[in-house]
Amino acid sequence: MISYHSLTEEDRLFLRKADNGAEAADRYRSPQFTKFISPHERVVFEQFASVPPFVSYMVWGGTADCERTVIGFFPDYMEPCEALFPISALQVKAAQKLGHREVLGSVLGLGIERSLLGDILPEETGAVLFCLDSIADFIRLNLRRVGRQNVTTDRADLSELILAPRETKEICGTVSSLRLDSVLALALGKSRAKTQEMIGAGLVQHNWSEEESPDCPMAEGDIVSVRGFGRLKLNRVLGETKKGRIRITVLQYI
Repeated sequence: MISYHSLTEEDRLFLRKADNGAEAADRYRSPQFTKFISPHERVVFEQFASVPPFVSYMVWGGTADCERTVIGFFPDYMEPCEALFPISALQVKAAQKLGHREVLGSVLGLGIERSLLGDILPEETGAVLFCLDSIADFIRLNLRRVGRQNVTTDRADLSELILAPRETKEICGTVSSLRLDSVLALALGKSRAKTQEMIGAGLVQHNWSEEESPDCPMAEGDIVSVRGFGRLKLNRVLGETKKGRIRITVLQYI
């Protein structure tokens, strides 16, 4: 849980913009949408935003599992609906799989802001990119190369899009407690002293917010991001061993 006093000036500016969008939906009686927001901004919004009583909201990014999302604000006479969101899916086709960083770098190289782009999902022969409708045709017409590969880019029908599940590696083991440093030590194959050092250096996010406490408790479903090591999920807590240690499984996103 984030405290209001820990919000950065950037967080507060984001909240003001979100509040303005909610108020505009009420004032103009029409749906209003943000640009794509990060998982951290979504947490900040859901904890601290002030949404007028006659406005409902919905958060969506193109699929139910997207991490980068758009907030839609709807006046009371409208039912929030995915089809109303100004989100397009682009199929970037190549001879081989495209990496997330490769695609992102190539699209940003076209002069496009990150906030106009949603998730990028690598596939066996290319990737799927979510973006705002306003920029979709520009990307489609101008994205011709990603890394060393030539690519073609076409619109995909969101209602017919079939996405492969994200690749993960399962790590099984035991920990002395469900403290953040203990879970990280198992997942990364490092000592608790090293993971405490990483946490203290500001390299670790817990549920999308920077975490400075090594003894922060974790629960099933919690997400941890470690700069330089990627993303992890505490998948299952399986109970105690005879020696009092806790059996867990962690998913590492590849």
